[in-house]
Amino acid sequence: MNRYEAYLAKPGEHEAVAALWREGMSDSRIQDVVDKRLAWFYETNPLGPAKTWFVKDTQAEELIGCASVYPRRVRVGDRVVTAGVMADFLVSKKHRIAGPALQLQRTLAEQSAEAGFEFIYGYPNNLAWPIFKRIGYQAVAQSVMWVKPLRTGYKLGELTDSRLEPYVGPRLREKLVPPAARIGSLVGDRVLQANDLRLSMGKLRGVTCDVQASADSSFDALEFASAALCDVSGARDAAYLNWRYSEHPTQRYHFFRMIDTVSGGLRGFVVFREEEDKVFLLDAVWDGPPAQGEALLLAFARRMHEENKVSICIYYAGTPSVVEILPKLLFFRRAGERNLIAYVPKERDDRFRERVLNENSWAMYDGELDI
Repeated sequence: MNRYEAYLAKPGEHEAVAALWREGMSDSRIQDVVDKRLAWFYETNPLGPAKTWFVKDTQAEELIGCASVYPRRVRVGDRVVTAGVMADFLVSKKHRIAGPALQLQRTLAEQSAEAGFEFIYGYPNNLAWPIFKRIGYQAVAQSVMWVKPLRTGYKLGELTDSRLEPYVGPRLREKLVPPAARIGSLVGDRVLQANDLRLSMGKLRGVTCDVQASADSSFDALEFASAALCDVSGARDAAYLNWRYSEHPTQRYHFFRMIDTVSGGLRGFVVFREEEDKVFLLDAVWDGPPAQGEALLLAFARRMHEENKVSICIYYAGTPSVVEILPKLLFFRRAGERNLIAYVPKERDDRFRERVLNENSWAMYDGELDI
């Protein structure tokens, strides 16, 4: 008899999920809002509740892990389907060997079509990737971190301090570093601003921008705007955006909007969160070719500079047409890649499978992970 058994949880088995979350969630913020997060995850998603699979130790007769998939409306070519986004994969510490994790994820994948998902995708951490690979998931693209500095003073201070350390004591460094960093930052900041100004000339004419806490009905017009860039694009209607971001129980997000001054229509938006003086971009949508994306990111960078932020960080996976605009805007690639992966059930046709598993089909940001 197999020691481990995995199965789809029945509706309402939330207490068992809560117990596993309390024991095994690495994010300490979740511990304080488990009940609120359960309600958000299972009751308020406009597409319906997440599906959760359990794995049980049949010898001890106890649940030792769970993995969830929440529904996401996705356009694949000219079809709109319900896909599943992986979330909350955990196994209790004393059972963190390959067996139960493999059994759990294999059962989830094999039952995903019957559970109503056309395909499943997500960003596992690099340690978990071998498990998914054995099951039949494929790595579609690499999610890469890009960082755009908005101010250079803080980095120049770190660099100057490290260069002086072998030769100068800490007290003298405290006197020398601030003036040196200040002089260097004046030059560096001028270079950054001059590049953004040069690139934005003519691109931001006829638009105005603002920041708000939630998505209104104007966002619905850009629901599938990313379809102009790629074959696989998740819906960004107001109902989904507000559930995913505005109502999130452990994180605060904002929407930066770029609006046409003549028509009043939404031309693009960015979803972001702040962490002290840094900004993390979670999603970006615009109503045109990559050049329109340049305008949106330049306008967003200008606003964040005005608010005294020091950098913008983006995780992105997918079509090179987006990647190509980032270096021009002085985004610099950083180490820290992870795979965007997908599982397509055998029931799907070859054309659908090819589209989902093609790197150029995607334009994916971190909002699909940071749930």
